[in-house]
Amino acid sequence: MAYIVVVDHNVGMRAWPAEILEGGRHEVVTAQDGLEARILTRQHEVDVWITDISMSSGDGVGLIHKLREENCKTKIVAICGKDAPVMDATLLGADAILRMPVKAETLLQCICELSPTVKLEPSTVY
Repeated sequence: MAYIVVVDHNVGMRAWPAEILEGGRHEVVTAQDGLEARILTRQHEVDVWITDISMSSGDGVGLIHKLREENCKTKIVAICGKDAPVMDATLLGADAILRMPVKAETLLQCICELSPTVKLEPSTVY
């Protein structure tokens, strides 16, 4: 079981990855911005961060920068819209960038490739 954090200002965009990953028996924490995510995860070792790049408060690029500044080695998946600053996320240390719309299979495959603690379970929701 992996401990995964999903950060997005949009409730729906937080909910679908959480549902998919919880279906695979992973523990998922969701947050509306980077600040909330960091507060919620102080007591946990995070296996994978999934963050939107462009959020109304506490944007994902800032979160990626902060995590890497602190020498966080945890894998980071950045999700972005068609016009988001992909290069910024890559330069700051995102391990993978996915453009919307993202299919559940694509997200799961990406996370599994990045983190050995994340395994696909037969009950995973697609």
